[in-house]
Amino acid sequence: MGGGGKSSNNSTSAPSVASLRVQTTVLGRCVPWLFGTPRVAPNLIQHDDFTPIAHTERSSAGGKGGGGGDTSTTSYTYTAAIVMALCRGPILGVGRIWIGKTQKSAQQLNLDVYGGSNVQTPHPHWLTKHSSSALAYRNMAYAAAAAYDLGDNGEVPNHNFEVFTPTRISSTQPDANPAVIIRELISNRVDGLGIDIAKIGNLQLFSDFCMANGIWISPCYDEQTAAHELITRIAEIGHSAVVVSEGKLKLVPYSDTYASGNGATFVPNNAPVYDLNEDDFLHNSGQPIKITRSSQADANNHFQITYYDRANEYNEATAEAQDQAHIEKFGLRTSDPE
Repeated sequence: MGGGGKSSNNSTSAPSVASLRVQTTVLGRCVPWLFGTPRVAPNLIQHDDFTPIAHTERSSAGGKGGGGGDTSTTSYTYTAAIVMALCRGPILGVGRIWIGKTQKSAQQLNLDVYGGSNVQTPHPHWLTKHSSSALAYRNMAYAAAAAYDLGDNGEVPNHNFEVFTPTRISSTQPDANPAVIIRELISNRVDGLGIDIAKIGNLQLFSDFCMANGIWISPCYDEQTAAHELITRIAEIGHSAVVVSEGKLKLVPYSDTYASGNGATFVPNNAPVYDLNEDDFLHNSGQPIKITRSSQADANNHFQITYYDRANEYNEATAEAQDQAHIEKFGLRTSDPE
């Protein structure tokens, strides 16, 4: 009498996530204003159509005595329609995209990038599926997808986008001229002060100084800040003074040295503006002008500036400069990092 084995079926199913998990979405967050080519974290502003996708794998194995068993395992991945706000438009496009430490492109992620023009139209998915909430987001650049891959945890991960703006100097020099930024901060009627451009003096000397000396920047303004603080900071970076003369705002480089490079030439104006003597000052006694200088021994001779290194995925780096002769004479005196 022959014996027969029993067959059995085993099924395993992972729990399905019920709703979208969000990493970054902030109500009331400022829409960033970008210059040059910075790296910016987006803000998730719209999502819909969260969809679980089941993946079932089956396997069969022979049992003792000729019996067999079937095993099935079900797991899930997820997609959703999403919109991620980037910055004020218009932009030229985006470059690298980081998801955590992984670098991708918009094409690899199936993201549609909208440049933020004042005539852009809503994403086709929302027009077709959710017409009542189909927004054009004009004047704001954003990235969107109809079915964005959320992996197996149903979560929108942290993203960072490299954004190309019209203020970049060129495709090979992606930063912005500081003079262009200051002009926008003062005269832009939407994001800046909206002051008549006629109130701004000729910034060509400042522009030439920055270009000739390789001084260019890519700031990301994502918090409300007093305009004078931003302008003063840019002037410090450009080694220049902000002055009001003849009813106009002007930037005057401190440098008195000729410089040439990057397609620009800086020729300082070293001619005296005024020729003053003691008769031109009001004073009761003593010298009309007193100059106080700190001791050379107390001066810093080692300087550190922190910046985001584009060649190293915008990770923070430090540039250093030091006066070796001063160090040998007075010892090392390091300034606080800036």
